[in-house]
Amino acid sequence: MSPDGRFLAYSSPASGSRQVYVVPLPIDGRRWQISPDYGREPLWSQDGRQLFFHGQHKILMQWPSTSAAATR
Repeated sequence: MSPDGRFLAYSSPASGSRQVYVVPLPIDGRRWQISPDYGREPLWSQDGRQLFFHGQHKILMQWPSTSAAATR
């Protein structure tokens, strides 16, 4: 859960490969896939402005990224 309690980040293999998703709280049916091709173990920054997760090949990813591609 984000520090402000407004969003929940989780990892799920529901799409066929493990991905990181964010949903608003309370859950209303909307869901955003954050990971580009694979993701697990999402963790919010203390201020809630960024979400970190392990991407493919154990690369640490950041969302929103500071560039056009996710920061490694």
